[in-house]
Amino acid sequence: MSPEPVHIFIVSDGTGATASALVKAGLVMFRGLGELAEEVSITRFPKTLTKRAVERVLERARDERAFVVHTFGSADLRVELEAGARRLEVPTADVIGPLIQCFSKFLKMRPESRSGLLHQVDENYFRRIDAVEFAVMHDDSRQTAGLPFADIVLAGVSRTGKTPLSVYLALEGWRVANIALVKDRPLPPEVDKVEHSRIVGLVCEPSRLADIRRSRLRTLGQEPTDYGDLDRIEEEIQWSRTLFRRKGWSVLDTTEKSIEESANAVLDRVIGKDRGVKEI
Repeated sequence: MSPEPVHIFIVSDGTGATASALVKAGLVMFRGLGELAEEVSITRFPKTLTKRAVERVLERARDERAFVVHTFGSADLRVELEAGARRLEVPTADVIGPLIQCFSKFLKMRPESRSGLLHQVDENYFRRIDAVEFAVMHDDSRQTAGLPFADIVLAGVSRTGKTPLSVYLALEGWRVANIALVKDRPLPPEVDKVEHSRIVGLVCEPSRLADIRRSRLRTLGQEPTDYGDLDRIEEEIQWSRTLFRRKGWSVLDTTEKSIEESANAVLDRVIGKDRGVKEI
């Protein structure tokens, strides 16, 4: 005899992504469900914004014997769902309510109570995910077709810090691409489609860059090459500075800067006064 299917409903006045992630993480703790994965159904009800919509979800949950997990920014909808669930004998879990109450007590503040607040959190979460995926796809000139769609484009010779800086900015929600510059190799044609103000050229003090490259070669178990040669690196940096000047791009020296300092410097150059619009 096959076990009874497990139904879980996720209800939210936002997208429900937060509750969905928590539900999936929680289910992992129950090994017995691993054999019954096809018997577990998770149904999300996003943008549940009215009492009538809450009632319809609860009626369906009663009929399907579902467990309801909810995240409401609106206290009124939260109370409505819990009251209706008790009336219809539907089991529920309030993911966000108890946390808000604890914060309210600790901060000695009354929380805002309106629909859509959690949706803003979900939007920020998905924007970060999109930005990280974009940064990975457009790392080190791997793909160049998407350059015109980047918020920020970083350019520099090898080991000037393009990749870690791209990832750091992506985690803040910025779509960042980076271009690997090689002397005498033409730039990707898509670069000309990017506004100059969105491109930042990275440079590093040659002796410091030589140390970084030589360390990289040792890590890879490779013999020293001209890749770490100081004279060659000085030529590369001078060539890249000339290129940045000719293109009219901003230049950032990363030698003495932490990644946080470099990120702020990039945002100051590219976003300027408007940076607060996208920061999370």
